Amino acid sequence: MPHNLQITDGTTTISLTTTNVMLSHYVPQEGRKIPGTEAEYGDVTEPIEALVYGASTTTVQQVYGQIQALLFAAACRSEKGSGRRVYLQYQPINDPYLWRSELRGGSVNLGANAMTAWGQAKVPITLVVTRAGFWERAIEVEVAMNSFNSPGVGTGGKIVDNHSDGSTAGNYVTIAAGTITGVLPAPARIEMTNISGGSRIYENIYIANEVLSTTTYFAGMVQGEAAVSGGTVESRPGTSGGNVLAMNLSGIALPRWNFSANQVREAAGRTFRLLVRYWFYTFVSGNIIYVAPRLTEQSGAANLNPYGVEHALPTSTIQTELLDIGTISFRDHTTAAGMALVLAHRTTAPVQVEIDYIQPMPANNFRHLVYYGTGVANNQRIVDDPVEGLAYAFDGSGQQIPVVSPKAQPIMLYPNSGQAQRIYFLHDQGAQAPISHSLSVRIWYRPRRLTI
Repeated sequence: MPHNLQITDGTTTISLTTTNVMLSHYVPQEGRKIPGTEAEYGDVTEPIEALVYGASTTTVQQVYGQIQALLFAAACRSEKGSGRRVYLQYQPINDPYLWRSELRGGSVNLGANAMTAWGQAKVPITLVVTRAGFWERAIEVEVAMNSFNSPGVGTGGKIVDNHSDGSTAGNYVTIAAGTITGVLPAPARIEMTNISGGSRIYENIYIANEVLSTTTYFAGMVQGEAAVSGGTVESRPGTSGGNVLAMNLSGIALPRWNFSANQVREAAGRTFRLLVRYWFYTFVSGNIIYVAPRLTEQSGAANLNPYGVEHALPTSTIQTELLDIGTISFRDHTTAAGMALVLAHRTTAPVQVEIDYIQPMPANNFRHLVYYGTGVANNQRIVDDPVEGLAYAFDGSGQQIPVVSPKAQPIMLYPNSGQAQRIYFLHDQGAQAPISHSLSVRIWYRPRRLTI
């Protein structure tokens, strides 16, 4: 089988290696990594030499015009951000897969002796194309994974709970080492199905991938009642683990949760966003409760978190929503000792504050979806498709409704890491985050590489 090279927009496909076109020379070039990014590569401009032929000059003109039209469509898509995407697709000899690279535009130039052989309906051309600096598999691959309540590794949907307590529920899926193939990190297309038993008006869906993890998994959920100081443990039905950390304060309270040395080493050099589910806090008219995340020694001494600024808690009567209270950053000490997380609360009026759980979310691979629709029916889906630049929900008739707005960069899956990846999910609904409302999650990706 010869090399297979073609241009397609999904409807029209022009082969550059079979009917009416004979490929003369093509060597795919590698994109250059964009400085300051983790896995982004600049566009590539490169030549493709071919011979256009046919039974007549009319056929040659038609093929030539079709190539020009696809390159023009690619340029329009690149400039306007709308219209069909156009791809250069390539399958080298003996490669079992077809690969694609999105075209940004290009030109078709006649060869030096093109008009000499015109009467024979044979015209040498050079395409100069600009494309994405990587190749991705033309066909998606569904990721085999497992979850706490779907322990068998496989595809087809895994149950993800809206909390994690270590015994009955888990808010993550795990992808085993070696599952993700390719050379470059690839964006995930994530499908989340409502399996809660009724229609749900989601507000926020938070997703994060803890990549290059060992079995320590730093970003596991921290239960409020696991605090080593700063409050008392109280039983509260409807919470994760059935308990909360309760604090009575007027002034400052410094509840503290310890991280082991292994956890700190796992988190070395990384930043985490903190999502907190408060179960209750007292609302006093004119009073505001502030919270700031600190990273300290296990004794509580010293604040080693450079990004821990104060955040005001909402003055709302519904207080079980997920709150993003800022970030903690660990220095790159792979032999560090244990540390502690402190959530410094400040108020002027006497109040009671109850914390259900804290979820650290890796900040460098974090996605926030905001839902603006009127409800997702039971067994209907929300889809995040960053490759196509789409996020949407399905209505009851199976139509895509663009009522989902993605924030931040896509969730990226990392190939050949030699270690597992764990993807965390949390969501709230109408300023509440019910722990009993689960999702079924499926993930697809297209393996990526630079050349061959």
